[in-house]
Amino acid sequence: EPDNVPAHILRGEAYLSQGEDPARALADFDFVLEQDPTSRPALSSRASVLLLLGRVDEAAESIDQLEAIAEKTPGDEVGQAELCTVQAVLRQERADALLEKVGMVARNGGLFAPGMLARRKQRRLVSAYSHG
Repeated sequence: EPDNVPAHILRGEAYLSQGEDPARALADFDFVLEQDPTSRPALSSRASVLLLLGRVDEAAESIDQLEAIAEKTPGDEVGQAELCTVQAVLRQERADALLEKVGMVARNGGLFAPGMLARRKQRRLVSAYSHG
Protein backbone atom coordinates (compact mmCIF):
# COMPACT_ATOMS: atom_id res chain seq x y z
CA GLU A 1 0.00 0.00 0.00
CA PRO A 2 1.58 3.28 -1.07
CA ASP A 3 0.25 5.24 1.93
CA ASN A 4 1.21 2.68 4.57
CA VAL A 5 3.49 4.66 6.93
CA PRO A 6 4.83 1.66 8.89
CA ALA A 7 5.68 -0.10 5.61
CA HIS A 8 7.68 2.95 4.47
CA ILE A 9 9.61 2.96 7.75
CA LEU A 10 10.39 -0.74 7.47
CA ARG A 11 11.41 -0.52 3.83
CA GLY A 12 13.57 2.54 4.50
CA GLU A 13 15.22 0.76 7.43
CA ALA A 14 15.93 -2.23 5.17
CA TYR A 15 17.57 0.01 2.57
CA LEU A 16 19.57 1.76 5.29
CA SER A 17 20.74 -1.43 6.98
CA GLN A 18 21.97 -2.76 3.64
CA GLY A 19 23.75 0.53 2.97
CA GLU A 20 23.23 0.08 -0.75
CA ASP A 21 20.45 2.48 -1.72
CA PRO A 22 20.41 5.45 0.65
CA ALA A 23 18.42 7.64 -1.76
CA ARG A 24 15.49 5.21 -1.68
CA ALA A 25 15.71 4.99 2.12
CA LEU A 26 15.67 8.78 2.32
CA ALA A 27 12.58 8.93 0.10
CA ASP A 28 10.77 6.52 2.42
CA PHE A 29 11.68 8.50 5.55
CA ASP A 30 10.73 11.79 3.90
CA PHE A 31 7.34 10.29 2.99
CA VAL A 32 6.77 9.27 6.61
CA LEU A 33 7.74 12.74 7.83
CA GLU A 34 5.26 14.33 5.43
CA GLN A 35 2.56 12.27 7.16
CA ASP A 36 3.95 12.70 10.71
CA PRO A 37 6.65 15.36 11.17
CA THR A 38 7.32 14.10 14.71
CA SER A 39 8.03 10.46 13.79
CA ARG A 40 11.08 9.70 15.91
CA PRO A 41 12.09 6.58 13.93
CA ALA A 42 11.84 8.46 10.63
CA LEU A 43 13.80 11.46 11.93
CA SER A 44 16.54 9.29 13.39
CA SER A 45 16.84 7.16 10.27
CA ARG A 46 16.67 10.21 8.02
CA ALA A 47 19.59 11.74 9.93
CA SER A 48 21.57 8.52 9.49
CA VAL A 49 20.92 8.44 5.73
CA LEU A 50 21.88 12.09 5.34
CA LEU A 51 25.12 11.47 7.22
CA LEU A 52 25.81 8.50 4.96
CA LEU A 53 25.28 10.77 1.96
CA GLY A 54 27.59 13.42 3.43
CA ARG A 55 24.76 15.92 3.89
CA VAL A 56 25.83 16.81 7.41
CA ASP A 57 23.95 20.11 7.77
CA GLU A 58 20.66 18.51 6.77
CA ALA A 59 21.31 15.63 9.17
CA ALA A 60 21.91 18.17 11.93
CA GLU A 61 18.46 19.66 11.23
CA SER A 62 16.82 16.25 11.71
CA ILE A 63 18.83 15.75 14.89
CA ASP A 64 17.66 19.16 16.15
CA GLN A 65 14.08 18.01 15.61
CA LEU A 66 14.82 14.81 17.52
CA GLU A 67 16.26 16.86 20.39
CA ALA A 68 13.07 18.92 20.56
CA ILE A 69 10.99 15.74 20.76
CA ALA A 70 13.32 14.27 23.41
CA GLU A 71 12.91 17.38 25.58
CA LYS A 72 9.15 16.81 25.59
CA THR A 73 9.50 13.10 26.49
CA PRO A 74 12.27 12.85 29.11
CA GLY A 75 11.31 9.31 30.22
CA ASP A 76 11.61 7.86 26.72
CA GLU A 77 14.84 5.90 27.03
CA VAL A 78 14.62 4.41 23.54
CA GLY A 79 14.24 7.89 22.08
CA GLN A 80 17.16 9.15 24.16
CA ALA A 81 19.31 6.26 22.94
CA GLU A 82 18.43 6.95 19.29
CA LEU A 83 19.24 10.61 19.78
CA CYS A 84 22.59 9.86 21.43
CA THR A 85 23.51 7.47 18.61
CA VAL A 86 22.88 9.93 15.79
CA GLN A 87 24.49 12.77 17.77
CA ALA A 88 27.64 10.67 18.19
CA VAL A 89 27.76 9.86 14.48
CA LEU A 90 27.25 13.55 13.65
CA ARG A 91 30.12 14.55 15.94
CA GLN A 92 32.37 11.92 14.35
CA GLU A 93 31.42 13.08 10.84
CA ARG A 94 32.32 16.65 11.75
CA ALA A 95 35.62 15.51 13.26
CA ASP A 96 36.38 13.42 10.18
CA ALA A 97 35.66 16.41 7.93
CA LEU A 98 38.08 18.57 9.88
CA LEU A 99 40.76 15.89 9.86
CA GLU A 100 40.24 15.26 6.16
CA LYS A 101 40.96 18.93 5.52
CA VAL A 102 44.41 18.43 6.99
CA GLY A 103 44.92 15.12 5.18
CA MET A 104 44.32 12.78 8.09
CA VAL A 105 41.50 10.48 9.24
CA ALA A 106 41.08 9.45 12.88
CA ARG A 107 40.44 5.82 13.73
CA ASN A 108 40.63 4.16 17.13
CA GLY A 109 43.00 6.77 18.47
CA GLY A 110 45.27 6.70 15.41
CA LEU A 111 45.41 8.67 12.17
CA PHE A 112 45.06 7.14 8.72
CA ALA A 113 45.04 8.25 5.08
CA PRO A 114 41.82 9.92 3.80
CA GLY A 115 41.06 7.13 1.30
CA MET A 116 39.59 5.08 4.14
CA LEU A 117 37.00 7.71 5.11
CA ALA A 118 34.12 6.67 2.82
CA ARG A 119 34.35 2.99 3.80
CA ARG A 120 34.57 3.88 7.51
CA LYS A 121 31.55 6.18 7.23
CA GLN A 122 29.34 3.53 5.66
CA ARG A 123 30.45 0.83 8.12
CA ARG A 124 29.95 3.14 11.11
CA LEU A 125 26.46 4.21 10.04
CA VAL A 126 25.29 0.72 9.16
CA SER A 127 26.76 -0.63 12.41
CA ALA A 128 25.23 2.14 14.53
CA TYR A 129 21.89 1.65 12.88
CA SER A 130 21.95 -2.14 13.16
CA HIS A 131 22.78 -2.04 16.86
CA GLY A 132 20.63 1.00 17.71
